[in-house]
Amino acid sequence: MKPMVPHNVVKNTIQPRSIEQIHTMKKTSKLNSTAVKLIIPLLAFAACTSIAGEAITKADNTDALNLTTSWVGDSVPTSSDIALWDSTVTGGNTTILGGDLSFAGIQATNPGGAVNIGNYSEANTLTLGASGVDTAVGITLATPLALSADQTWTGSGGVTSIFQIDNGGYTLTANGGGGKVFGAYAPISGAGGYTQAGAATLFFGANTYTGTTTINGGYIMLLDGGSLSSLSPVTGSAGTLYFNGNSQTFANTVTGDILVTQEGAGSTVKMTGMNSYTGNTSIDVGSTLLVNGNNSGSHHDVFSGGTLGGTGTVKNLSVAAGGTLAPGGGVGTGPGTLTSSDYVIFSAGALSSKFTLQLNTDGSGVAGTNWSKLAAAQIGFDGATSSTPIIITLQTLDGTNAPGALGSFDLSVNHEWAGFMTAGYSGGYADNKFIVDTTGFANAFSGTFSVTNTGVGLGTELNLIYTAVPEPSSFVMMALGAGMMLMQVRRKRAA
Repeated sequence: MKPMVPHNVVKNTIQPRSIEQIHTMKKTSKLNSTAVKLIIPLLAFAACTSIAGEAITKADNTDALNLTTSWVGDSVPTSSDIALWDSTVTGGNTTILGGDLSFAGIQATNPGGAVNIGNYSEANTLTLGASGVDTAVGITLATPLALSADQTWTGSGGVTSIFQIDNGGYTLTANGGGGKVFGAYAPISGAGGYTQAGAATLFFGANTYTGTTTINGGYIMLLDGGSLSSLSPVTGSAGTLYFNGNSQTFANTVTGDILVTQEGAGSTVKMTGMNSYTGNTSIDVGSTLLVNGNNSGSHHDVFSGGTLGGTGTVKNLSVAAGGTLAPGGGVGTGPGTLTSSDYVIFSAGALSSKFTLQLNTDGSGVAGTNWSKLAAAQIGFDGATSSTPIIITLQTLDGTNAPGALGSFDLSVNHEWAGFMTAGYSGGYADNKFIVDTTGFANAFSGTFSVTNTGVGLGTELNLIYTAVPEPSSFVMMALGAGMMLMQVRRKRAA
């Protein structure tokens, strides 16, 4: 007796097939197998991407961020998640980490106010991943930070960092309309770099990161205490490197088409790098820039109240009315030679442009060593006039090259300091376009100082001349000599 087949089971009856049908079935089977092999990884990737970068929303409270109660859904963001502040948060939000945390990034779209993370004394570290920071409101990060990937901080809201940042060898890029502020205790360290791509970054701390600093828009400003590691090369296009009120030696190499601005009353920046940047360099009111390296690709503008000095090389330069050119390495270093590989122009205006001439001898020695020297391919004096002449400001130096009296100076004899300005060509020279300010000449003198030119047009060489006043005894001898000659003439006539 044959076994019964359950009524709910369909009996599999094998039907005979042709050779062609069998080959078709094999091909279809292979295709289905290949499709499965391709689809499975894609499904796995889709599953991963749907989880990675998930935005977890901050609850409307100030609970520490490591607590589940601090987040909608009671789930603390991880290194795969973005911590999101949105309209769920109805006002300004200040909270602490509560422990070391790692987020893929921070996003603040439309909370009710500014976001503050940390309490300025928290030792816990927040690690940020590739999503960085994207904010439409102000964010203050008052906790130590670490980067786990290259990232961008962007958005219309500003970001202020209070504590140190370890870039972990990654590059931090700042763009968007909101400025970035790194406080005095928030220097960036590590082998990574920093890229400025819009708006502004203000550095108040002494950064030690050694990666490249790139300025591709906006500006980076080094304020009081703000500096870059000398190991960080600076480059970029259409951006500005600002020195503002912070005296420092800047040994970094600067390349690219960026601008450099020195400003800040009483501050002195000494650039010592071998630079090739081609943007303009500006020296503004109250500040001093010493070029002791090579800035031969940059035009330099010395504005009213600004001073350009140094012993290096610039491309060309313009000294505006009220601006000062002061060749030499700075206080205590003595005179030196500032070289322009192109032209120098002295401008006129309501104020005169100035040239500081340091002297450490009575004229013995050579220009560039014993007195200041400007060497240029061309010098234009056309802007100066007799009413607004170029003021040659004298400054005598003692044996230590500090301001003071010359070691020796005989006021009764003539002196010459030759070649304090030299050029292959000059235009617009006239004696009445120069006056000498002797306020800084510490030795006693009774004669007069003047400027002469030993070349006209080609081969210009300007010299400082001291003309002594004859002593009274000399006048007496001259008068006696003249009287005796007159008596001899009269005797001859009488004879």
